[in-house]
Amino acid sequence: MRRSATAWQAGVAIVLGVLFSCAEQPAKPELLTTWTIAAEPAVRVDGNRLPGGHELAGVVSARRLADRRLVVGNSGGYELAMFDSAGVFLRAVGRKGSGPADFLGTIHVFAGSADSLAVYDGGNQRWSILTPELMVGRSVLATDSHLPHPVWVRRGALVSQPDLQDPPGWVLRVLDTLRAADPTVSNLIEARLDDIGALWVRRPDRSNGWIVYLDDRGSASARVDLPTGFDVLQIGADFVMGRTIDSLGVESIALHRLRRSDSGLGRAAAATPASLAVRDPGLQAELSQVLQAQEIFYSQTGRYTSAPDSLQVAFKSPTRLFLLYGDQRHWAGVAVRRDTYATCGVSVGFPAPAGWEDGTPLCR
Repeated sequence: MRRSATAWQAGVAIVLGVLFSCAEQPAKPELLTTWTIAAEPAVRVDGNRLPGGHELAGVVSARRLADRRLVVGNSGGYELAMFDSAGVFLRAVGRKGSGPADFLGTIHVFAGSADSLAVYDGGNQRWSILTPELMVGRSVLATDSHLPHPVWVRRGALVSQPDLQDPPGWVLRVLDTLRAADPTVSNLIEARLDDIGALWVRRPDRSNGWIVYLDDRGSASARVDLPTGFDVLQIGADFVMGRTIDSLGVESIALHRLRRSDSGLGRAAAATPASLAVRDPGLQAELSQVLQAQEIFYSQTGRYTSAPDSLQVAFKSPTRLFLLYGDQRHWAGVAVRRDTYATCGVSVGFPAPAGWEDGTPLCR
């Protein structure tokens, strides 16, 4: 399996185009309360003004700390970079390797217990718990860890979660309601939880428009339109932080103010843990055909494909394949059985979603 040593510049985020169906909603998206995003960023980490050797590359994760400093997983530089509240570079830790505070693959930063940071290194397949000053406290292999996957799949849904808690039961019920509105799996539901526990679901037109849910009463609470070309990294109570890439491939981090309506200022429904989904060993075997077909396509064209109909794959079960992206170095996809809604995701190349092993299907 091919694996890239450089960071991807395609601007593809862990979170991509998702399902929203008006059939199960009491209000159409255009009639929902609109939460607004400030046009100009309040903080910007400009990739053109960083110290030599610390240019941003392959950023797929970043967090704003309680004191408003920013910690960025600079995967292409094999480091964690810290910036002050105004976006000025402070310091960086890390280098290429397998020792403590070394990194080999995609770096994902999450909130740990208390004020700690939980950092996942996809190349070493390792979790590290760090202090807010980026001192490593302990490390555990992902395969031996009790920590759940922060990117998970369920019944034709792909969801990113900002912390290390089990998914709330009400979130799963909302996702199941959306799936019931699309029983033939014409769309992949892709969503993420924000820092206060609300569920953001991207609309199917892939325009960076989002619908927000605060509970499982069956109604959406708001719609949010994010800037074009803005890949979300963190959604806080009053901000959205993301990555942008200019025409020359230079990456920057931008933090925009978010104005929620009064109804969206409180915390979302209580997080009652719930089981993730049906497992289907047969679906994993089906997905292995996709892995082989992508390698054949690569050998013929020198790139992977994002178009399922470019692959010569004949599934034995009623399976729908969604390819999230595909280029010269990497691809990712999700397969869903239409009859049972069993779901498997796989990523090949660098970077992979946090918790996904290169070339190994993640099934739920």
